[in-house]
Amino acid sequence: MMIQQTRTNHSIKFLSNLSFFVERLQKSSKVHDYTRHQQHSDYAFESTGESAQSYMTGQGSGICQGDRILLCQDRQTKTYRVRSIEYYASPSDLWTASLINVK
Repeated sequence: MMIQQTRTNHSIKFLSNLSFFVERLQKSSKVHDYTRHQQHSDYAFESTGESAQSYMTGQGSGICQGDRILLCQDRQTKTYRVRSIEYYASPSDLWTASLINVK
């Protein structure tokens, strides 16, 4: 009986800590709106077609892993999460990122 209660307490503590970190990640991520960029002049977007993963190269500073990017595709706003991002050395606000489609 005591072992079961200890396991339950550990599970509750683990879930509580996990919830804390998920909340923290959600609060720290930003949304970057690329829907107003006309004719894709500030970015290039490539969908793999096979999965929800896509790639984007663009200009803009302050974009980090976990952030969300809004794009206008087929007259609809689509949301992507930045899976990984790398900035170029020059210009310093030029980057390439792996994106995941957020449903």
